[in-house]
Amino acid sequence: MVICSVLWSISGVFIGWLDMNGFVIAGGRSLFAALTVIVYMAATKQKFILSKSTLISGILLCGDFLCFVTANKYTTAANAIVLQYTAPIFILIFSFLFLHKKPRAADIAAVIATLAGISLFFFDSLDAGRMLGNLLGITAGAFMGGMFVA
Repeated sequence: MVICSVLWSISGVFIGWLDMNGFVIAGGRSLFAALTVIVYMAATKQKFILSKSTLISGILLCGDFLCFVTANKYTTAANAIVLQYTAPIFILIFSFLFLHKKPRAADIAAVIATLAGISLFFFDSLDAGRMLGNLLGITAGAFMGGMFVA
């Protein structure tokens, strides 16, 4: 788990260094991940189950991953990571819109804390030159929030 967390933490830096399109990088990483999961499922004799909810979640995960990797090409890795974690905001919104679930006070407090933390992070460093990457990072957060709701 330590190795996994270290690799995950530095992945944004390596994405920025690679002289490749974000879609190519995401595709290569996804191929490696798919092969790893297939080997694991075969070794543990797990069945592959395709349902409407897994299909929707997979599409949203794909959108999250593509936006996140591409955001790393257009903004800093730190910006892309922090903006992806706007997901709780979108979880609250999507839960209300699609599941008709009224937010609790604790949910609203968590979203306010998330917004406050993100605002502090970007208080001095958000610039228009990296706006595309920042928008892709927020879009990745929306896809991640949708994935959790799905």
